[in-house]
Amino acid sequence: MRVPDDRAASEVVGYVLLVAVATIGIMTILLLGGSLVDDLEGQISDEGADISLGSANQRLGALSSARVNSTRFELRSKNPSDMRVYSNASSGHILLEVNGGTCSARLPLSAIEYERGTNRGFVGLQAGGQFTRSPDGESSAVVEPPSFTADNGTFDITTYDVRGSIDDSTVRIRENATLSRNRSRTVVRQLARDDPSCNRPDNVTITVRSRYYQAWGSHLRDETGRPVTTDATNRTVQVVLSQSWLPARANDSANQVVDLSDGSMASVTSNGAPTSADSYTYSTTTDNLQVDKGAGNNYTAIALPLGNGTQASSIQQVDGETVYRRPLDIVFVIDESGSMGPLGSGSKAYAAKQAAKNFVDEVNTSSDRVAFIGFNGTVYGDFEGRSTYHRIEGSNRFFTNNTAHADATIDTYRASGGTAIDDGLDKANTLQDFGSRPEAQKVVILLSDGKNSDKTTADGDPNDDQLTLDRAKRADENNVTIFTVGFGNPDESLLRDVADETGGRYRFADNATELNDIFQNILSNITSVNAIVHRPTTAQLSVGGRRITPELGYANPDINRINGSYDVNDPRYRGGFEFSASAADGNLINVTAVSYDCKPGAYELTDVFVTNGTTNKPYRRVRCTDVDGNGTAVAPDEAQVFLDGANVSDLPEDDEAWYQSDLVNDTLAPYISGGKLELDTNEAVIVFEYSSGGETSRIVLLYQIGLDEAQSVVEIFDVREIHVTVGD
Repeated sequence: MRVPDDRAASEVVGYVLLVAVATIGIMTILLLGGSLVDDLEGQISDEGADISLGSANQRLGALSSARVNSTRFELRSKNPSDMRVYSNASSGHILLEVNGGTCSARLPLSAIEYERGTNRGFVGLQAGGQFTRSPDGESSAVVEPPSFTADNGTFDITTYDVRGSIDDSTVRIRENATLSRNRSRTVVRQLARDDPSCNRPDNVTITVRSRYYQAWGSHLRDETGRPVTTDATNRTVQVVLSQSWLPARANDSANQVVDLSDGSMASVTSNGAPTSADSYTYSTTTDNLQVDKGAGNNYTAIALPLGNGTQASSIQQVDGETVYRRPLDIVFVIDESGSMGPLGSGSKAYAAKQAAKNFVDEVNTSSDRVAFIGFNGTVYGDFEGRSTYHRIEGSNRFFTNNTAHADATIDTYRASGGTAIDDGLDKANTLQDFGSRPEAQKVVILLSDGKNSDKTTADGDPNDDQLTLDRAKRADENNVTIFTVGFGNPDESLLRDVADETGGRYRFADNATELNDIFQNILSNITSVNAIVHRPTTAQLSVGGRRITPELGYANPDINRINGSYDVNDPRYRGGFEFSASAADGNLINVTAVSYDCKPGAYELTDVFVTNGTTNKPYRRVRCTDVDGNGTAVAPDEAQVFLDGANVSDLPEDDEAWYQSDLVNDTLAPYISGGKLELDTNEAVIVFEYSSGGETSRIVLLYQIGLDEAQSVVEIFDVREIHVTVGD
């Protein structure tokens, strides 16, 4: 009996299903295709509106920067009738109030707005920012932040009073510069000058009324870090900033004007007796600064280290081949052009090979590797660069830690053709990108004896010099340091720019001996055998017997901490440490320094270099990452206090080591004018001297107690009110 064939039936069913699916797809396209096209057109149209508004924002920004008084922008894919200008009365305002409204100013918040379409919301410009809001106005967001920033207790605000209408696709914008200038000055006067009590504000209230009030609320919260109150009925947001948010110098309850040279209100007790001379000796064990006006006031006392740390340091030989540095991946990029030849003894090519071999002989083969690239060029009509990866002799690898193999590879260098530095750097970047180790410090040593052979093409491609700089930028982005060496008749400007781009250094060699010395100098730079070792040190301030911990005015995790306090002698310190405390009338204010021994093996190389101007030898600074014991309070051999008007001749003699900052010409230079110290009335400079590693070291602190007389007015608002007209 014959068994029925089910496969035929399956094929029929499959065909029927295929036809059904195709029919449904066609019907879907017929029904929804128009909607999909409309949506796509709407997206394109919206993008055109965003571009138009972005262009308008840029033009308004140009007006606010006082570069021009008149400009224009183009509407893209939009009907001018779809754009609306909302002037001050209909758009909103920013109300600035000082001390609970004692002083106030109202700034305009005009807007230029475009409706995306039915039930699709709005996009608009206001105060230099770009916003979106929902069709019902219940939500809004910031696309580009407005010109309203808050930083360190101060405000930078630019608003626009826009009048007129948009009637054409080319929109002209004109500024009334005189009105803008006069209104801006009026606002500043209203906020501080009209009432003396507003000169140093106790509080500030900012209220924004806007059709984008929700977005403004988010922006105010982000800028100030304070909670914002929202009133949806009036479309307003408000932030209240107390004294703690405002600049410390504006705090009348804790800061008062102080003149340290006025013995009736302030003094330094020297050897137990008050003194108020321009300069005098000071003992950290018996002497104190003191302010006492007899009014029961509190004063903010601030101590600020000056210069680049205490620089308590000495030159020591450090083991740069152990824990002190990362392993090295070094790529030699050497000119193989014809001008380097011939290859025999006495040629530039021979000198380059010998210098490279001597360099390789000194590297640490247990941790460091080298690789080799040569570059030249061949001319076939337009110049084309050519560079070569020199594979390590005896293998297919590019990097090696085998000295013999490296020397054999160096011998494969040749000399012919033109110069194509960009090609050599391009291959070096590729080699470092794909061949270097993640933990390694990446270094390129580039040697050239000539200038790039120009290969600018007719279609406007960049020339080889620009390409060379582009390669250097790419290397810098990949944390590669390029040291460049000129030999013969190089393009010194280009080589210097390449090195500067990556944090390296350019050197010129006049002969084979100088070339070898330069290569050894580069090796010394990247292995740092001799280094400037910084002794870990903390500064401590006490007010009325209370120890004050220093703060850093910016985030810097690279600066070492000792028992919770910043190491003010860390080589990476670049200013910003600050001791701040409240001192009551009569409180004694004293400073000490604590020096620590470094634990064995806890030294660490930093990326800070200093070059000896006499020997031209660079040294790297070393810091300590862990200390041994609780430290010892530094008893200075001598300390001096200097007030405003002190003669520079009274300062300690210039006996710093060559790697330490010069007291007069570096550390105190910003405070010296006409041979005298130029300090605020509430400031004093104290210079502590002590010995460290056989060298004289200094801690220089600037004291600020209370307010300077010239600081009786504290400007916290920088306001620009720009008045413009749109349309013809």
